[in-house]
Amino acid sequence: MTIQLEIKDVGVSFGGLVALHNVNLHLKGPGTIGLIGPNGAGKSTLLNALSGFVRPTEGTILLDQEDITALSPELHAKAGVVRSFQTAQLLEDETVITNLLLGRQRFSSAGALRQLFGSARHRKSERAWLDQAYATLDLLKLVDYADAQVSSLSTATRRLVEIGRVLMAEPRVIFLDEPAAGLDSGSREQLAAILRDLPSKVGCLLILVEHDVNIVRKSCDRCIALVAGTVLAEGPTGQVLDRADVRLAYFGESHALA
Repeated sequence: MTIQLEIKDVGVSFGGLVALHNVNLHLKGPGTIGLIGPNGAGKSTLLNALSGFVRPTEGTILLDQEDITALSPELHAKAGVVRSFQTAQLLEDETVITNLLLGRQRFSSAGALRQLFGSARHRKSERAWLDQAYATLDLLKLVDYADAQVSSLSTATRRLVEIGRVLMAEPRVIFLDEPAAGLDSGSREQLAAILRDLPSKVGCLLILVEHDVNIVRKSCDRCIALVAGTVLAEGPTGQVLDRADVRLAYFGESHALA
């Protein structure tokens, strides 16, 4: 099923500071879209606006023609719009499988831990959730880590666990904020392959903020370049990354992005 995220004339201001201005995009999925730009370009602000953590001061955001502009982060999640942050927000003293199961909490009004461990009302659901969690671990090649404590994991594995928890919410739109930060080259290659294939496997639109342009090239079908809070370029990834004005915005010179 096609997913459509429309951003119409969106702007975000903090007092007298304009963080985003007149952003217009029509994004379709399943697929992976890169969001790039130099520091201060407005990438994280756009992610926050699209996921409910910041309310736009102007413009409209539509998901499959439904207006989600003013929804809270919780209501965004219930609508299937979920984001991760630069620092993995996991329960350190719990196992990987428990962390994934907590990603199901948007499907019930009961407390997440009560759902998992204390309520007979939810026991039938628990079996299905556990099956889904193991299927998600298998998708991310993490089955061997199911019973490992999160605090014992490498940075690369923790990143995948957080992505797995996001997937447990059955999202239509996923925002990932610099998932490759702190990873070595081998882990980055593995992550790029996962991000490239994930949307077609789970049926989602994945929007990726990432400074590593090699990951963007290898994982993203399309790319958006932001500069000073406005869209400089949008289109097929290779074409955007090879534009002289995009290279200039990144490096201050016109050599090609690797």
